[in-house]
Amino acid sequence: GSPERTIKRFEAEGVSHYTTLLLSEDGNTLYVGAREALFSLNSTNFMSHSMLTWEAEELKKKECTFKGKDAQNDCQNYIKILLQLNGTHLYTCGTYAFSPNCTYIRISDFTLERDSSGKTITEDGKGRCPFDPEYKSSAIMVDGDMYGGTVNNFQGNEPSIYKSQDSKIILK
Repeated sequence: GSPERTIKRFEAEGVSHYTTLLLSEDGNTLYVGAREALFSLNSTNFMSHSMLTWEAEELKKKECTFKGKDAQNDCQNYIKILLQLNGTHLYTCGTYAFSPNCTYIRISDFTLERDSSGKTITEDGKGRCPFDPEYKSSAIMVDGDMYGGTVNNFQGNEPSIYKSQDSKIILK
């Protein structure tokens, strides 16, 4: 109820399931992960600097529904991990239609990192990110190593804690 503490609200049309928040090291930018979208916001007034979409490929969505999952609720890409990798990149992982996937975001222009042919650079997110959007996960970056905890399989019955280095899980 303090007048010095105001509540600000951010919402983008057509976007739901805001699942992940990350405050930049300087405190000026709030990064937000949602269903198939990521945002870069001014942390003072929540005005959007940038938005990018990261949708699961149609083939992955079809495979997801073939496995018996709901096309509208399960077979999307829910952002579950969002970390500051270094001074130039963020690291993010999503459920990617029950096929966990990770990628890099260039901070300078808030775009997904692409290879020389223009294709988004991705990594297998199994062991880093849950399959199911309902499952929780947690991760932290320490000295270039990522430590995290999530469920490690499709059924969600194999919890794991891990350490990743250079895009490889080296300790589980």
